[in-house]
Amino acid sequence: MVYKKKRLKKRLNIINNIKANTKGLSSKEKLIIMIKLLAFLFIIIGLPLIIVHFYKDVFFNAKSMKNLLSSFSNNKVATFIILILLQIIQIIICIIPGQPIQIAASYTFGFWAGLIISVIGAVLGTIITYLLASFLGKSVMHILFGKEKIDKYSQKLNSRRSYLIIFLLYLIPGIPKDSISYIAGISEIKLRPFIYISTLGRIPGVAGSLLFGYFTKTKNYQGLVVISIIALVIFVISIYRRKEISQWVDSIQEKDN
Repeated sequence: MVYKKKRLKKRLNIINNIKANTKGLSSKEKLIIMIKLLAFLFIIIGLPLIIVHFYKDVFFNAKSMKNLLSSFSNNKVATFIILILLQIIQIIICIIPGQPIQIAASYTFGFWAGLIISVIGAVLGTIITYLLASFLGKSVMHILFGKEKIDKYSQKLNSRRSYLIIFLLYLIPGIPKDSISYIAGISEIKLRPFIYISTLGRIPGVAGSLLFGYFTKTKNYQGLVVISIIALVIFVISIYRRKEISQWVDSIQEKDN
């Protein structure tokens, strides 16, 4: 019953977002926004569901999955490309966690090749999300992520200290960053510096996931314990100090005012 109420509330929020962000627009403008919104939702939700439906035997059959993984191990080039594509998809569909992909990359190819895979995928994914948001426009972004959230992060990205803020947002765990690539596309920040800074901010976290995969493959259990403890400590601090960390990042922006 509680779950149904939450679903109903979420649907009402989406409907209210659509009404609020299309108010005062002509019928043609509303139609264009809805077409863009539906196209975006099809790409990030509909298409993956269609793929899973037609290839469910591969995804949910243990024998088929084992054969698939075996074919990957025998074809390094295909695996390399697939891992990059998965990293791109993870950036575009931002609710998907990136750590399993990064662990798989370093487990299969080692730390440095895994880093190359992760960086290439992150850069390409960031470019796609930035350009996609720019094409969809502010109205669609407001509907998807909420006007308050979009406005809050847009102010950060449009401030004079935007480069430092972007770096910290991607560097520090626990700070919500799932929509930043999209928000950047409708902000004043240019694509090239955004890619450089966001990628640089991602690297420490990515390196941790890569080391986990590499230590697992090489059976370096001492390294695994150290990485796990460091990750756990950072995670706990980030969760319990999330509010203070967010306020500190906000204070950097406020120094411009």
